[in-house]
Amino acid sequence: MRIIFAGGGTGGHLYPGLAIARALVKQNPKVEPFFVGARRGIERDVLPQVGFPFELLDLHPLYRSRPWENWKTIKGAVSAWRRIAGEVNSEPPACFVGTGGYAAGLALAYAASHRIPFVLQSAGEVGVSASWRAGVARVRRQPGRAGDK
Repeated sequence: MRIIFAGGGTGGHLYPGLAIARALVKQNPKVEPFFVGARRGIERDVLPQVGFPFELLDLHPLYRSRPWENWKTIKGAVSAWRRIAGEVNSEPPACFVGTGGYAAGLALAYAASHRIPFVLQSAGEVGVSASWRAGVARVRRQPGRAGDK
């Protein structure tokens, strides 16, 4: 069972995904994590060391203070969308897990638009892309709320 994990940029976005993937594999060795991240994030250095297959995409943030540079964001998003589609078509995942950052934003947008189940893990403050994903989620849970264990 393939699960695509998307997130990165910082350790706070990448390491929760790695922990979830390891826990799932420990519970069920048939789980096959696949990671999607950005070429410019921490995942560039970390993912080659952890043993899970991965794809690094040419993703960029929204350049709010330099909007003339957003052509990089658009170009990277189109290229990344195609590469995510290629991964999904080569081996369809059971679901996507997003752990934050702009790599997760695009991957979960792909999942939502193709009706692939997805999970959003967000341990802290919810950013721009996480806010959008939370709006399309069917179930939302926040750590520390009643009923969480």
